[in-house]
Amino acid sequence: MYRYETHCHTSETSKCGITGAADFVRFFKNKGYDGVFITDHFFRANIVDIPENYSWEQKVDVLLRGYEVAREEGAKVGLDVFLGWEFGYESLHLLTYGLDREWLLDNPDLISLDYIHYCDRVHESGGFIVNAHPFRQVKGVVRLMPYNSDAAEIINGANADNKRSAAYAEMMGLPVTAGSDIHNKNTKANLAGVLSETKFGSVYDYIDAVKNRKVTLFEFPNTADQIQNERIVTP
Repeated sequence: MYRYETHCHTSETSKCGITGAADFVRFFKNKGYDGVFITDHFFRANIVDIPENYSWEQKVDVLLRGYEVAREEGAKVGLDVFLGWEFGYESLHLLTYGLDREWLLDNPDLISLDYIHYCDRVHESGGFIVNAHPFRQVKGVVRLMPYNSDAAEIINGANADNKRSAAYAEMMGLPVTAGSDIHNKNTKANLAGVLSETKFGSVYDYIDAVKNRKVTLFEFPNTADQIQNERIVTP
């Protein structure tokens, strides 16, 4: 089985990130992972400060900085690195996969879009949206997107009421996935992700596996160099 992290924030791009992208790549390689999706925070979310006079291309460079560093390090150590990002609006966070730098450059109005029109734009372009940690609250408010999301993250290593997330996905008939939502390699929170019987050659392989419910979800404590006490969940 091949092991993947699907939800990772780097210090290069995410304001809340503690660990750098290269360190994360080595961390996951040593943990026995086969790949990692870098999903740094999107514009208007918890992205690092961007100068107002930056061009759109420069802003995209900032968004993808963590991913680019991770990809370069992954090529050195033998860990596959894939691109995603996390759109955020208050408690609503949408992990987005299947789009690339060229798409970002071709859509300079993304910063002005609300979450409904953002989802529409992503889907029009063939992108895939995962409702991250659906029941994480911000100021007592939970925002769900069952009709605009393609899947739900029902295991979040940062522990965002995973039981309710699983019940929500089941009720709405959504495919499911899992991720650590990791910002710091030294976290005491659990690690999580997906197992696949086949290797992901691209982000589209991951999307197809989730859509067709061909991933197995896992979670385990980040307490040792090797995986221990792993909890497996078959969707």
